[in-house]
Amino acid sequence: MPTQRLTDWFVPRVKDWFAGERTCVTSLLPGGAEALLVWSLHRALRRTMVLIADGPQSLEIKHQDLNTLALERDRSRLRYFPSAESPARGGTEGADPDVVGYRLGVLAALAQASGGRTPASADEREGTGEPGPMVIATCVQALMQTNLAPDALRERAVALTRGGEADSEQLTRQLADAGYAFEPEVVEKGKATLKGGLLDIWPLPEPWPFRIEFFGPVVESIRTFDPETQRSVAKLEAAWILPAKVEAGGRKCTLVDYLPPDTLFVWSDMGSIRYHASLLEELAAETEGRAESFSLEGAGLQIAKLLDGLHLRC
Repeated sequence: MPTQRLTDWFVPRVKDWFAGERTCVTSLLPGGAEALLVWSLHRALRRTMVLIADGPQSLEIKHQDLNTLALERDRSRLRYFPSAESPARGGTEGADPDVVGYRLGVLAALAQASGGRTPASADEREGTGEPGPMVIATCVQALMQTNLAPDALRERAVALTRGGEADSEQLTRQLADAGYAFEPEVVEKGKATLKGGLLDIWPLPEPWPFRIEFFGPVVESIRTFDPETQRSVAKLEAAWILPAKVEAGGRKCTLVDYLPPDTLFVWSDMGSIRYHASLLEELAAETEGRAESFSLEGAGLQIAKLLDGLHLRC
């Protein structure tokens, strides 16, 4: 395949060029070449890559380029981390559940890879989601928005395993506190219903809702199902139910806090990224009165340090 041959040519060259580097700027590369470089770096260095666009529209294009040029064995490593609809934080109030689901899925995968082992995610259930280096497509707005800290994410998540036990009343309260709305039927993400010993719930990152059957306190079965036909899709041994609301209460945290220390940041169109970062900070100051809610200040790594400490390799 052409992509395979190109990456095979790139890999030994970029391995020496970028060993030990933390940043890379690709302002002069067209989209296809940029995506090819990112995948070549990923294969050569076996490190997590974060490709940063200047905004949501360019992020869509770059994510599509990365998906198109991914080798089949690497496609499961590609992750999409869009900005929250609110310009302030990564919260869920009024947000598109799919957007929040993408963000939660990335954070959960990174938390799992860093050592917080959890029951299987959707990708891992398919045999493709084992923890390891990822390629994350995001934009500067998403990079600057705050999220739940990793420990808080794990604390608010609910882990259930087939054969395990859970008190249904306590579980219902816990899920309601986590942002799930209990309704007569589950037809969209973020909803749940409990009928007798049957719990239906649709976590935001999941492609299908869960149906969890209890016999008394014992989890007798876990499966995914099609909400239109009500037919089962797959039987599961475990389910990890992430919270449906992710407002960053307590310690402020960004995507950077979840990333491995050797992550390589690939910045696309640096001038435009700087411009949009400054616009977001100005908007934060106007709407919230404190721009630090949007930046990486207090999260262990300021965006200014990332932007100003670049080695212009690309």
